[in-house]
Amino acid sequence: MERTIALIKSHLWKDFSETISDVIIEILGKYINNGLQIVAIGKFDMTKQTAQRFYDVHKGKPFFDNLVKTMVGPTIAMLLEGENAIQKVREINGATDPRAANEGTLRAEFGRKEKGPYNAVHGSDSIKSAVGESFIIFGYID
Repeated sequence: MERTIALIKSHLWKDFSETISDVIIEILGKYINNGLQIVAIGKFDMTKQTAQRFYDVHKGKPFFDNLVKTMVGPTIAMLLEGENAIQKVREINGATDPRAANEGTLRAEFGRKEKGPYNAVHGSDSIKSAVGESFIIFGYID
């Protein structure tokens, strides 16, 4: 069993303001229907400081400031558990660039079609990232 972090990013509240509840339910359903258990879940307003800590691995890259800026706002964070959870979430999410994401993935369905941080969801890319991200978001490491 493995644990990973998944985020529903703040731009969805603007992009789908009329149907945000339906979008959230659909995203949660995709994770659950693919064998993942929700260990912890919460909605919070991501601050600039939290976004900077969360994406610290990208500090110094040309897209860092824009990424941080777009992450500020309402966010749903999940700690998901399951067999090969990290890889499973990454497959469900799809390619980082929504234009390259396969049909049926969350980023193809809910991401904006421009490359960058408007890709709807985040998933940890490694066990190390999942541990660090879970500490930043939920305040503990398990």
